[in-house]
Amino acid sequence: MKINSVECEQFAGLQDKKIEFKSGLNIITGDNECGKSTIVDLIYTLFFKSSKLDGRCDAEFIDKYFPKRVNGLDGDVIDGTIIFETEDGIYKLKKEWEKGEGSCRLTLPDGTSIKKMSTISALMNDMLKHRAGVYSEIVFASQKRNQIAIESIMKTIGKKSDPLSDTKEDMKSILTQAVLETGGVSIEKIEKEINMHLDNLSGRWDFDTDSPEGGRKRASYKNAWLKGAGEIVQAYYSYDEVKSKQIDTENIEKEIELEKENINKIVNKKDIIVEKRDKFLKFRGTIDQISLLKNSIKDTKSKIERMKEDYVKWPESCKKINIAKDLSAKLEQVMAYELYVNAKVANDSYCEKKKLLENLKEIDAEDIRRLSNLLSQKQIEENKLAGININAKINKLGENPINIESLANGSEIALNSEVINITEAIKVSVPGVMEMELFPNGVNVSEVNESINKLNIDINQIYQKYEISDIEMLREMSDLYISTKQEVERLKLKLDNVLGNKTWDEVVTANKLEVNDIKPEKEIRRELSAICGNKTIDSFIGGLETIVEGYESTYETMDRLKELILSRSNDLEKYRRQINSVDEIPDEYKYINDADEYETSIKLEISVLESQLENHNNILRELEIKLGEKSAEEYSDELRERKAILDYKKNEYNHWKNIHAVFSKIKKETSGNPIEGIEKKFNEYLSVITSGGVKLESMNDKMDVNLSSGVNALTYDILSDGTKDTISLAFRLAMLEQLYPEGEGLAIFDDPFTDMDDERVSQACGLIQKFSERNQVIFTTCNRKYNDLLSGNKISISK
Repeated sequence: MKINSVECEQFAGLQDKKIEFKSGLNIITGDNECGKSTIVDLIYTLFFKSSKLDGRCDAEFIDKYFPKRVNGLDGDVIDGTIIFETEDGIYKLKKEWEKGEGSCRLTLPDGTSIKKMSTISALMNDMLKHRAGVYSEIVFASQKRNQIAIESIMKTIGKKSDPLSDTKEDMKSILTQAVLETGGVSIEKIEKEINMHLDNLSGRWDFDTDSPEGGRKRASYKNAWLKGAGEIVQAYYSYDEVKSKQIDTENIEKEIELEKENINKIVNKKDIIVEKRDKFLKFRGTIDQISLLKNSIKDTKSKIERMKEDYVKWPESCKKINIAKDLSAKLEQVMAYELYVNAKVANDSYCEKKKLLENLKEIDAEDIRRLSNLLSQKQIEENKLAGININAKINKLGENPINIESLANGSEIALNSEVINITEAIKVSVPGVMEMELFPNGVNVSEVNESINKLNIDINQIYQKYEISDIEMLREMSDLYISTKQEVERLKLKLDNVLGNKTWDEVVTANKLEVNDIKPEKEIRRELSAICGNKTIDSFIGGLETIVEGYESTYETMDRLKELILSRSNDLEKYRRQINSVDEIPDEYKYINDADEYETSIKLEISVLESQLENHNNILRELEIKLGEKSAEEYSDELRERKAILDYKKNEYNHWKNIHAVFSKIKKETSGNPIEGIEKKFNEYLSVITSGGVKLESMNDKMDVNLSSGVNALTYDILSDGTKDTISLAFRLAMLEQLYPEGEGLAIFDDPFTDMDDERVSQACGLIQKFSERNQVIFTTCNRKYNDLLSGNKISISK
C-alpha cells in the first residue's frame, strides 16, 4: 500500500490542510505544535476509527481531536480524506466524525462510491492486510511511545501480573502472528482474552432472534435479566428503556399536539362565531324591526288565507247541513215506515193471540191438585166396597123388577143374564118386596157412603166451577191456557223488540208515508255516506253546526267577513311598503324571523365552545404534567446514543468473533520460530547503529533479551535515553522486516531520534533510508538537519 495524500478541513488543530506523499521516503519538517504528529494521527484515524462515535466510549477521542476555542463556538465535527494506492488501483477514503452517526465514503478505482460501513470495513481489512494493533504497535508507533516494549524484553519479569509481562506477550504475539489484533498477547492468553470478550458481550443474548434469551417475556427492560447479562443484553435493555420512554413521550406529545390543534380549532371557531355575533348586534335593531314586520305580514297573510277559506267553507257547510238534514229526515221517515210494517205484523199476531187468551179461563193449579186428591180419596173409599168376586144367579119368579145398584156410587148394574158377576158392594131391591145389600165383611157401608158423598160434593163444586165433567177436561183447559199465555208473552216480547223504545201508537203516528212515496233506504244511506263519510249523521251535522256557529260568532255575517278580508289585505300591503322602506341589511340576516332565538343560538354555540375549550385545556394541562421534563426529540438523541452503543456492542461481538476465527486459523497455520529471524535482524541493526558498541547476546522464544556493551551486560535500568531510542529503532525495524518481507509496506517515524547522538542518528538514518527503498516511509521531525541526512520527498509545514 502507498499513501498518495491526506487532507482535512478540520482535525484537531489542523485546518484546510493537504499533504501529498510519494513512494519511498517522505520527510515532513516543521516547528513544534505545527501539526506533524496530528497528521500521523489523522492517517491512523482515517484507516481504523469508525465514523460512528459513542459519546461515552469515544469521550477521550472527542476530547483529543475535536477543536476547542477560547472564544466562540467549539467545533462539533472533524473530517479527513486519504488517497492511497494498492496493486488494484487508487482509492479515496473520506470520513466525517460527529457525535452520532457521522459519515464515511470510499471511492473505488473504477469510480464506484460506497457508504455502507460494513462493506468499507471489509475492503479496508483486505487492503491493510494487518489489523489495527499491528499498525499501532509497529507501523505508526513513535520511539517514545514504545520504550515500554524495550523495557519488557530486557527486564526479568517476576510476576505474570506485572504490566511488562503483558507487553512482552504482545511482542511475542506480533512476532508469532503478525496479523493478530491490537493488544495481542501470548497465543494462550489471546485465546482466553478473546473468549472472555465474547462471553462478556454475549451473555443472555439470543443471536438467532436478535433479542435477549427467554423470548417475549424477557424482551422488555421491565423484566430484564440480572444474572449473567452480557454487555449486548445490558445495552439492549438500556436502549429498550429509552425507546419505551420515547414511545410513551411521543404518544403524549401527539396527544398534546392533537389537544393544541383542537384548542386552536375551537378558538378559531369561537372567534368566528364571536365576530358573527358582534356583526349581528350591529344590525339587531333593524333586524327586530324587519322581524316584526315579517311576523305581521306572515300573521296577516295567514289570517287572510284563513278568512278566505272560511268565506268559501261557510256557505258550503250550511248547504251540507241542509242536505244532511233532508236526507236524515227522509231516512227517518223510511225507517218509521219500515218499523210500522214490521211492527204491524207482530202487533196483529199479538192482538189475535191476546184476544184468544182473554176468552180462556185461567185454571187454578191448586184446584187441579185438590180435584186429583179428592178423586183419589173417593177411589180409596170406593175400593173399600170392592174386593168381592162372586157370581149371582137370579131367577126372576114374578113380574116385579129387580134393581141392582152400586153402593159405592149408586150406579145401576144391568141385569142382562141369569148370572152376574159381583165385584163390589151392591144393593139389590125388588120394589115393594125387599132390599138386600151385599158388601165385604168388616166394612161399614154407611160410613163409606157418607165419606163418598162428602167427597162427591167437593168434586162437584170444582166441576161446576169450571163447567167440566172430569179432571182430564180441567187439565186440558189448564194446558191450553198456559200455552196460549206463553205465546202471548212471546209475541209481546217480539213486538217490543220490533218497537224498540217506541209504543205501537207512536209508530202508527210516526208513519206518514204511503207505499208509493217510499225511497229505498240503501239509496238514502249511500247519499248520506257520500256526504258524511265515516261519521254518523248526527256527529256530521253537529260538527258542521259547531263550525257554522264559530263562523257566526267570529264574523257575524258573510258580508262582515268580506269586509274583514278587504281590511286585512290593505294591512298586508301597508306592512310590505314599510318593510321596503327599512334600511338595507346583509343577505345573511334577511331570512331571520326571530332575532332573540338567533342571538340565543349564537350564545349557546359560544357557551358550548367555551366549555369544550375548558375541557381540552384541562386535558392539555394533565398531559403536560404527565409529559415530564424530556421531549421525544431529546429522547431521540439519547436513543441514538443507546442504539449506537447496542450496535457497537454487536459489532464488537462480531469483531471479536472474527478475531477468534482468524486467530484459530492462524494458530493452526502458524509454524516455525519467527524469533530467530527477529533476533538476527535485531542484532544486525544494533550493530550498524552503534558501530558494534551494543550487541545482542541472546533472544529466546520467550523474548528474553540479553544485551551487552563490550564486556558489560546492559540492563534496562542503566540504559540512557539515547540507547533506549537506538534499541527501540533496531527492534522496530526488525519487526517491520517480519511484517513486510517482500516490501511494499508502510512505516511512520514520528520524531524518533531526539535523544540519540549524531553518529547514531547518522547510522539510523541510513537504515531508514534503506528500508524506504522497498517501502513507503513517512518521517516527521522538527529538526531541519534531517533534510541533509535523508533524501526523498521533502515536505515543510508551518503553524
